[in-house]
Amino acid sequence: MPIKQENLARETAIKAALEAKQRLDEGEKIALEDRTASAFKEEDFQAKHFEIVNTIMMDGSSEIASDYPEKNLRQIRHVMAKAIEQSSNVFRKFTGEDALPVYTTDKKKTSEYAEAIDITGPISAEFAQELLEVAGLEEVNAAELLGKLSFTNLLEYSYRKITGNEITEDLSKVTEEEIEAILSEVAPEENRWDFDNEVIDSINYSQGENLSDAEKKAMDLLFILMNQLWKVQQVHRATFEDASHRISSRENVDYQTYEGYLAYAYDEFSDKSSLHGLINAGYGVQKDLMIYLRK
Repeated sequence: MPIKQENLARETAIKAALEAKQRLDEGEKIALEDRTASAFKEEDFQAKHFEIVNTIMMDGSSEIASDYPEKNLRQIRHVMAKAIEQSSNVFRKFTGEDALPVYTTDKKKTSEYAEAIDITGPISAEFAQELLEVAGLEEVNAAELLGKLSFTNLLEYSYRKITGNEITEDLSKVTEEEIEAILSEVAPEENRWDFDNEVIDSINYSQGENLSDAEKKAMDLLFILMNQLWKVQQVHRATFEDASHRISSRENVDYQTYEGYLAYAYDEFSDKSSLHGLINAGYGVQKDLMIYLRK
């Protein structure tokens, strides 16, 4: 298929998928915010903890419910619930009399808090292989899969998450120079934090290899788990930092389902071209891969 026709096919498919999902996503956002607000208002840690575990579990289940038999789905939810519960419990020490002030001069407490909000990666790694095994994906090694992903794999994944379909276009034809040029637009150097440069430096520009169906499903589960654990710490951070914007998808566009987050990232730059939108979404996946999943 000629390149112009490929671009048009990509753009048309993504646009149709985004329009079809828009009303559903908006409903999911409102439901997530309502449930999160209930957790946020709880003053007792155990009550907050219970609300968070249930809220984040419901959110994650909505993304995987149709992909697995009920038996596997129950086990997947069980492993995810264990990971979510462990992540939430990390913040127990910052409640009651030991609660961290919004601004503190206690360097020890500040250091402990920094460790707590950086727990998503280690807990994701702890539960990754167990999650794949109960999903019936035991032939996939989580660490090896995450270690070999190329940027092309991430672009293909973003497309799958946004549209629900495989991309027919060969994205390995997109050159490193083209990707770098677009990254300089979606993440201008003057606006980058230090970790943005680290993320860009970590990009694997090799064509990589085609992933098996099992690896694609495993990849999706691992990113959903990571997103769930990240949302757990957002609720606690909203409490301890007096920062309710963290748990509002209107103010913090990352706080939603992972597919919703990628759809937003695509839409943010799709007016320039569909490839701009897709690379911006892939860049978001690369951030999560480096910061949370390769630890």
